[in-house]
Amino acid sequence: MDGGCSELQPEIEYNSNPAPPQPENENNEDNAAICSVCNGLELHQKGYSVSSNRYLKFTGLDLQTSALARVFPCPSCAMLWNLTFSLFGKILTSSEWSLSSLETGPLDLFIWRPGSPLPDELRAEIYSTPDDLPAPWYLVGQSYHVSEYGLSASCVSLARQWIDECTRAHGDHTSCVEPEVPILPTRVVDVEVNGTDCCRLHVTTPGERSHYFALSHCWGGSIPYKTTTGNFSSRLQSLPTPLPQTFADAVAVTRALGFRYLWIDALCILQDSTEDWRAEAAKMAEVYSNAYLTISADAAKDSYQGFLRPPSRSVPTYKTWTYDFPILDGKIRPLSRVSRRVHIRTRGDGTAYPYLPFHYWEPWGLDYISRPEPSKLATRGWVLQERLLAPRSLHFGGSEMAYACRSLCICECSAKAHSWRRQDRKDKVALYPELTETWSSDSEQEFDGRTPRIVTNWRVDVVQRVARLDFTVPSDRLPAVAGLAKSFEKLREGDQYMHGLWRETLAGDLLWGVFRSKSHSSERLMSKEWPVPSWSWASVTGGISYRWNKYLADFHAAPFEFHALQEESPNNSIPPALIAKSILVKVKMAYHQEKRLFYVVPEEDESIRLSITWNECNTLKESMVGESFICMVLFYNVLDFMLHLVDPTVPNGPYGPLLRLVDDGPNYHRVGLVNGEDKKIVEHNYENRAGMWIDSVLRAKRDMSIVRLI
Repeated sequence: MDGGCSELQPEIEYNSNPAPPQPENENNEDNAAICSVCNGLELHQKGYSVSSNRYLKFTGLDLQTSALARVFPCPSCAMLWNLTFSLFGKILTSSEWSLSSLETGPLDLFIWRPGSPLPDELRAEIYSTPDDLPAPWYLVGQSYHVSEYGLSASCVSLARQWIDECTRAHGDHTSCVEPEVPILPTRVVDVEVNGTDCCRLHVTTPGERSHYFALSHCWGGSIPYKTTTGNFSSRLQSLPTPLPQTFADAVAVTRALGFRYLWIDALCILQDSTEDWRAEAAKMAEVYSNAYLTISADAAKDSYQGFLRPPSRSVPTYKTWTYDFPILDGKIRPLSRVSRRVHIRTRGDGTAYPYLPFHYWEPWGLDYISRPEPSKLATRGWVLQERLLAPRSLHFGGSEMAYACRSLCICECSAKAHSWRRQDRKDKVALYPELTETWSSDSEQEFDGRTPRIVTNWRVDVVQRVARLDFTVPSDRLPAVAGLAKSFEKLREGDQYMHGLWRETLAGDLLWGVFRSKSHSSERLMSKEWPVPSWSWASVTGGISYRWNKYLADFHAAPFEFHALQEESPNNSIPPALIAKSILVKVKMAYHQEKRLFYVVPEEDESIRLSITWNECNTLKESMVGESFICMVLFYNVLDFMLHLVDPTVPNGPYGPLLRLVDDGPNYHRVGLVNGEDKKIVEHNYENRAGMWIDSVLRAKRDMSIVRLI
């Protein structure tokens, strides 16, 4: 590795001045001498500018020179040098350093090697605790030591504080509401049986109300302890002991926070009864929406691992440095020598849930950043609706505890940092479009300001996200969002949910495309138990993208009429049929040998080359060249110079599903998406041939045709 590792100097004699005073400031008491490297760990001081971003930056060599200087060493640089060396055991002088402002929270430290394809990153936090004297540096705020046990006194106290502020809509919880006492689910686990440590299954009476917790967890395969019709009666008396550790930990959390009832799917649903499973699965949205708190077992890979103790919970190591040197008041006058402590620890991965930025920090201006791998729980498809519907979630991650609600997300290590009381990515507000107006979210980048927010929230925050997640049974995509769909129906009054799409926005909803990647391909799902229509995004595996969502308001809408939805046949042999009326254009498959790209051309003008996204990535073959298809034109783009200036990559021409006739008709399968003119092939985009062609087609008032999609 380039750049040497410098050994720590055992003793440094500090001068009262952090850096040599500048000549122009010698007679000016209003201007203190400021270290040119660390700026005294201040982002804003008189006479100093730190560029337009909110990070301090310097090199390891500059820090070493300032910290170990024989004349006027900087105490602030020395603190950084000593702490970092004590934690990592080495410091590369060739490294780059970034320090971020967390206001009253810990100082976030990021060290990397520029130019390295796989950067050697070191991440740490520097902080004092509430039990320490306040650190004299503006950027070094307070934080808590992370407890090794997830239910330590400090963890329980912090969790109670978060929940109390949230349920009272106090302080920063401006988007939260005081929960009403809900009707209990059909069955819950009673964790307080006659004051003993035993648990039992409690069957609720109609209308019985009480607060309860719910558990979100990974099954990790078969669970012998699951409730069945055979053991149901005995479990009304007592649950078997010991419980799987993840369940036992959830019981411990429920008790520690002072609640009696806990809902766990494996214990509260009869797992061998299809009838009971379907009935209870239909209530899943209500279970998580009404739960007082959802316990999210992010650290547990299965039902047996648990999430409160090692090895599931592995807290970051920390070192303490005691310092004793003069503290200045900004006028180069020593006040007193005070012995204080400051701490450093490695920055953990938090809950490692990609939609919650508990540890989401990247140095300004860097093109790369390592992201923590998501927990196994965060990758599971069924968990999405649990997270979105739950008003409050207490996450137990691999390195700490964290909390998320409709107003904020916050983690154990940065609980004192006010600037982290926010969400860069929203997790619980997809169902609250009024909140999405003031918060950023996944859908924010796709929002055009004119499409109704609730429409974009469904396409981006639900469809695109669930399509990236894992399912043991791939055809479970639609059942996994059924609860969310019911909640969205309340917001889309008078609308009709149709297998992942919505009647009122059907034309735009049909513009989904398969998102290709090197690691994920897509294939058609053919399930006899749950037939999924080809026109639904749930009919294929792999990622889904509503790539053109934010441009739909700029496109022209082609004539389109929804006629009917014919549900599946009694024997489930035919998927639901969507019957609509639209402009249909005959196209043929073509192939560009040099660029190895498939595209389609209109039969009436083969000089027009249209880009396509194919549903089944591995089924396109050169033998298909010349095969006839139908382009169902839903939108089209004629060269819009304003849009071209905003994003010159947006193609001109028609947009809509690519259809293939099934047997001899009258049914069609959706096999792909037409995305306008193929800019990878067309040399002169400004000619706008595809846009003018489709515009002339529509101006000719071509008759619309009935099409039946299955």
